[in-house]
Amino acid sequence: MNINSLNGVQNFSVLKNSQNNNVLSNPNFEEQKNDAVEQTKQKVNAQTILASYGIYSKEQEREEILKQMAEAKAKFIEELKNNLPSAEERYQEGLRRGVRGRFDMIQGQAIYFVKYPDGYVEHMWRYSAQAQELSFKIKLTKMTSEEIELYNKAVKVFEERNLPYSKNQLANLEPDELKRIANGEFANCAGEVMKHGSAHLFNARLRQGIDVDDTWRVILDEGFRTVKPLEHPQTVYRQVVGNSEDKSIEFINKLVNAKKGDTVSDKGYSYASYIRELATACHGTSEPGTPIFKLIIKVPEGAKVSQGKDFEQCEMLFPRNAEFRVVEEAKVTTPGYLYEASPGEMRKSGDTMEIVLEYVIPKT
Repeated sequence: MNINSLNGVQNFSVLKNSQNNNVLSNPNFEEQKNDAVEQTKQKVNAQTILASYGIYSKEQEREEILKQMAEAKAKFIEELKNNLPSAEERYQEGLRRGVRGRFDMIQGQAIYFVKYPDGYVEHMWRYSAQAQELSFKIKLTKMTSEEIELYNKAVKVFEERNLPYSKNQLANLEPDELKRIANGEFANCAGEVMKHGSAHLFNARLRQGIDVDDTWRVILDEGFRTVKPLEHPQTVYRQVVGNSEDKSIEFINKLVNAKKGDTVSDKGYSYASYIRELATACHGTSEPGTPIFKLIIKVPEGAKVSQGKDFEQCEMLFPRNAEFRVVEEAKVTTPGYLYEASPGEMRKSGDTMEIVLEYVIPKT
C-alpha cells in the first residue's frame, strides 16, 4: 500500500448545517451530507492504517502524550503526597527552585510551599524529569521542520562545547536565538551577550549562594567567555542599597569599611549604566538607616563585559562573580536626615555615599 496516497484524505472539510443551508434551501443537502460523512469515515480509516505503520498526525501524537502525562502526573502526585517532605525541606526546595526574580518573590514562593503542600506537589511535578521530558515531546509536535533543524544544530553546539542544557529550555528559545546559537554566536558584534536583559532574574539566588541550574545562565556565561573585549577604557555608574532580609547588607558593609586597594565581589551579574543619572534606578530594598551607595566603576581596556547600549538604561553587564578593586574610599556626599515614618515615629535615613572602583579582569 502507498502510504503517501493517503495524505490527501486528511485535508477535507465537514459540511456545516445552518439555518441558511438546510434541506429546504439546498436540494443537494442530503447528498453533500452523505459525502461529508463518507469522507470522515475515510479519514478515520486512513489514520488507523497510518497508525499501524507508526505514522501519526501531530495532533494525534500530542493527544497521546497528554494522556500519558495525565496518568504520570496522577501517579507522581499520589506518591509524593504519601511521602511529603518536612516543612523545612519544602522551604529550602522553594528557595532552590524558586521563580526567577527578586529574593522576596523567591522567599514568598518558599513560604507558600510550607503553607500549601498541594501547591508544592504541583510545582514538583511540573519540574520533575518525567514532566519535563513529556513537555519537551509536546513542544516538538508544535515545532516546524525548520525550527527542529535549528534546535538540533544548537544542541550540537552545546554538546561540542561541553555545555549543560535543558532540552525544554533550549527548545523554548526564540527562533532567532536558536539560529544564533546554531551558528555559535553567544554574543553579537556590538559586544552584547545573549540574554543580557535576563541576567537579573538569577541574581537573587546567586547572591544567596543558591545553585542556578539553568540553560539561560549557561548561555550568559558562554556569552561572556566569547564576547569581544573592550577596545577602550569605559566608566559606568551603579547605585546599590542593602537589607538584612536578602543579605545584600553584607555587600554594603564591605563597601563602607573598604580601604584603598581592597577588593569586593558580586556573586550575581552586576548591572551598571553608562549614564550617571540612570544609575539611580535601583531595584533593591533599603533597610532604615542603611547607606545608599553610588558606585563609579572604571572598566579597563580588554575587559569582557556586555554592552547593552540599546537598552532603556544604557547598560553594561558584568559577568557573575565580578571583582572590583577600591580606587577611592567611600565618602558621604549627602548626610542622612530625620523623617516621620509614622505618626510619632521618627527615623533617620541612610547617608548617601560615593566610592570609586575598578573592575578587575579575571586571570585566565
